[in-house]
Amino acid sequence: MEYTKLGKTGATVSRVGYGGAAAGLKNYLHAFDPENTEDRRRIIASIEESLASGINYYDTAPAYGDGQSEAILGEALEGVKASGSYPLFLS
Repeated sequence: MEYTKLGKTGATVSRVGYGGAAAGLKNYLHAFDPENTEDRRRIIASIEESLASGINYYDTAPAYGDGQSEAILGEALEGVKASGSYPLFLS
């Protein structure tokens, strides 16, 4: 994974980030319901794969499914402090 500095913050983040819109918005990119257990499990698996790839930058917002994206990311990232050798950065 390639990393870069995030603006003037000095934070080191992966050049590839994980966008949370698809995790919270119903049918955003394809048939998906964040309240469906199996759909949720697949999103969590993709977040786990992103961590294994070294992605440490995650984006979410309350508007992504009325907080569903935040809830799913919180569930998947609970207790995780870093990816690769860099701390997680959640925006």
